[in-house]
Amino acid sequence: MTPATPVVIGQPKPESQVVPAGVNVTIDASVFGAVPLSYQWILNNTNLPGKTNLSLTLNNVNPSQSGNYSLRVTNS
Repeated sequence: MTPATPVVIGQPKPESQVVPAGVNVTIDASVFGAVPLSYQWILNNTNLPGKTNLSLTLNNVNPSQSGNYSLRVTNS
């Protein structure tokens, strides 16, 4: 049975990572819940504009992108 409230299965991967500037990074999450599901990636408590997919890819990483990332998952 699918739960009505979305559930994140495990932590988004990678859980913690340090990368050199200029590389690309992808953060993946696994989610289970009644569809349709909506996603919003957040950096340091601020929504990332346009980052509304299950995976988050950061291209050409730079120091301004460091911080705490989280994923908010919602449904109707």
